[in-house]
Amino acid sequence: MGGDIRTEKNLEDRTSVFGQVILSHQFGHHAEVFAIPTYVTNAARNPNTNGALFKHVFNVPVGAAILIKPSLSIVGEIVPKNHDLPDTIHADFGWALGLKRAIGGHYFEILLTNNNATHVDQYTTSTYQGTGLNRGDLHLGFNIERRFGTTR
Repeated sequence: MGGDIRTEKNLEDRTSVFGQVILSHQFGHHAEVFAIPTYVTNAARNPNTNGALFKHVFNVPVGAAILIKPSLSIVGEIVPKNHDLPDTIHADFGWALGLKRAIGGHYFEILLTNNNATHVDQYTTSTYQGTGLNRGDLHLGFNIERRFGTTR
């Protein structure tokens, strides 16, 4: 559960909230598949308009991680195309492929992706800044994650 507060000028509603559930299954210690059902309000902001394209959005990104050696995994994720987009916006599905390295309780991930969205309300809609995703676009991304407690 979370939320975003927009600071851009001339927005009617600056907030969006989201809820996600992570469902995963591990196959031994070497592979994992996951699905992340996601619900978002006031999604798909366009800097040229003062509102959101969607009042409510639901999408289910899916992915997998495969351990290639201790503390190093290949990860991949697909975000299905949002089929509720208006006909004026052409969008492809979102994808990401990368490497994840575990060091202590920290996880460092470098990704190649077609999606440069940074907020849940952006990537669940298959849009970014009012334009649709193109599966041929390439962006380099980096994530840092910290896990507390025991990890496998």
